[in-house]
Amino acid sequence: MLKVEIINSGSAFDGEGRGRELARILRSLAYDLDEIGVQCGMWTLHDVNGNKCGTVDLLAAETEPDQ
Repeated sequence: MLKVEIINSGSAFDGEGRGRELARILRSLAYDLDEIGVQCGMWTLHDVNGNKCGTVDLLAAETEPDQ
């Protein structure tokens, strides 16, 4: 299971830049998963300004999330 949470209330997401910044963060996440080969774990996402804006939690396939 992959859980991605992005809080888009910072200045990096203002105006028409919101979609562009979300796309940049998701591309960066895709790169990490593909090129770096992240297996499992939890890490922090940062916006273009360096501010924490969310988290990623990657669980093993056989792990069921808490309901």
